[in-house]
Amino acid sequence: MRTFPLLAVLVGSLAVARAERLPVEDFSHEEAFTGMAIAPDGKTVVYGQTIHGDNRLFIYDLASGKQQGIELEGSDAAWSHYSEYFWVNNRRLVFSAHGRWAAIDRDGTHAVYQLPGGSPVYLYRDEKEGIMLVNTYEQANPVGMSHVAYWVPDRPFILKVNTRFGAPIREVENPGSVVAWGVNPQGATTVAVEIKGTQYRAIYRADESAQWETLKGMDWTDPQVRPLGFSADGKTLYVSRITPAGTWGVYPYDLVQRRLGELMLGNERYDIIPGHSPAEANRLLYQMPLFAPKERELIGLRYMTEFPRTFWIDPGLAQAQAALDQALPQKINTIVSLSDDRMQLMVLSWTASDPGTYYHFDRAAQKLEKMVSTRPWIAPAKMADVAPVRFKARDGVMINGYLTFPKGREPKHLPLVVLLRNSPWERDTWSFNSSAQFLANRGYAVLQVNARGASGYGEPFRDLGRRKIGREVQLDVADGVRWAIRQGLADPARVGVAGYGALGGYSALMSLALEPDLYCCGIALAPYTDLVKVIDKSDMDPDVYAYSTEWIGDPAADPASLRAISPLNLADRIKAPLLLAHDSDADDWSFNQSKAMAAALKKAGHEVQFNTNYHDQRYGFERHAKLLTDVEKFLAQHMPADAAPAAK
Repeated sequence: MRTFPLLAVLVGSLAVARAERLPVEDFSHEEAFTGMAIAPDGKTVVYGQTIHGDNRLFIYDLASGKQQGIELEGSDAAWSHYSEYFWVNNRRLVFSAHGRWAAIDRDGTHAVYQLPGGSPVYLYRDEKEGIMLVNTYEQANPVGMSHVAYWVPDRPFILKVNTRFGAPIREVENPGSVVAWGVNPQGATTVAVEIKGTQYRAIYRADESAQWETLKGMDWTDPQVRPLGFSADGKTLYVSRITPAGTWGVYPYDLVQRRLGELMLGNERYDIIPGHSPAEANRLLYQMPLFAPKERELIGLRYMTEFPRTFWIDPGLAQAQAALDQALPQKINTIVSLSDDRMQLMVLSWTASDPGTYYHFDRAAQKLEKMVSTRPWIAPAKMADVAPVRFKARDGVMINGYLTFPKGREPKHLPLVVLLRNSPWERDTWSFNSSAQFLANRGYAVLQVNARGASGYGEPFRDLGRRKIGREVQLDVADGVRWAIRQGLADPARVGVAGYGALGGYSALMSLALEPDLYCCGIALAPYTDLVKVIDKSDMDPDVYAYSTEWIGDPAADPASLRAISPLNLADRIKAPLLLAHDSDADDWSFNQSKAMAAALKKAGHEVQFNTNYHDQRYGFERHAKLLTDVEKFLAQHMPADAAPAAK
């Protein structure tokens, strides 16, 4: 696909009438159709459907066009938009639902709704029992910074699970410090990643009877590496490793010679597959290796620059990709599933203004068949354009981000909402973002900033964010706003900041405290507000605690520094009106963080709207719609999209 320069987006935004005001539910409802996966023989496809809380699994026969809908246990609970689907063999599949794994035959029989363990790491493809290896953890009560999770991971081990009967065998024990396992093409667990503090190393054994050993060049003091998978013969280990340019690239490692090979794929500005927080785009993991489902050899690499990209090693799939891009131009055409012979492909075709449509591509017949759109009610022509942007921070560091333009409005002096993701260590991508599209539909430009510390731009850039949360990270965001104002894109009198999730909400609050005259209002959803209480060694998983102290701050060594970057202690600096949203049905630990912040703002005499009732609605899309409606009303009150721009 071609790139979309900022100028082209600006010109294009003038070519249509002002956008039609669409129902809030169009943006709050999750994808109706997800998880399209093809069976090993290429004859059958499975996918999930969720519409207004009604959930079903569909089996579609490609030859006849017939499909069967299977109503599952707990079908009235919204789960399928978070589901994954894997064919264990040609007649049995496993899928995730309700935070657990289940299995069912293609005809809807022999369902097992509580499989032991976690996500599959190896499918044996036996046609009788449907055996698989799964990665799983001991479970413990959630606490501290991980309190929003269902359980705190300790150390994973490997189970062998019979998907027909659910009978587990504890296959591989954890020696104590392994955080990830690697299974070779023959089904033996022969590589692992160990952790020590915030450092990692790779260990290996020739077979399951051998002792673990450290691989040469992959020890604690060596440049950091992450194993990705094996060659079909098991003699080569593919790894992601920091290149001389400082970005993560992909290398082959000869397990016989114990030697690193030449760089297979790298980029001087962007990580191919980073060691931390690989990026997602349109609910697809987009920094990952791609292995053949049968031979289990490396056939391609997904990676992310300013746009999602795929590098094919398999020449046949490279040709198929070229054919798809010609048939579906100006789209990201992602091959999401393929048959064992690689001739039958399932494709998701999408853009940042199009949530996507599934297609079936028969390579032999060169036939492309439309299956279903993920959100059929979305008309891409009515959605806003999204452009990558770059600007310099006040200290000269180059910062990347994305800008969404409201359709049908002249791209000058627009009301601007800065949208902050939950984790500062992840990155925003060129992707369909329903929250950004909702705001754009209401007349707002939306800026997403990948501030220093974000993954995907090389280790030197990531290291710039070390202990800079509450400081330079939020100043990068402010510098992005000032860049948009200088470009004449944003109205300086109508700039708001919105953060979703614990650290996204935290970042919004800190932005308001650090730059009180820049923002006219703010929105924080379920934020952290007191970092001293958040980073509590007695209540945290040791790995999370080590990461938090290195990247945020150490409450034992320097509690004053954490108090200085805790919004709860900075309420007197926040001038702008604030919408603080946190469901009162949430756990007490996290809700009390917001409750204390609301009280501190009121005590300081500042305007705060504390909305706590998001549990009367049964389904997630209804709760999301209520939140978006609250956001819309709040923004209309404090920075109306149709107000006259500020005088120059």
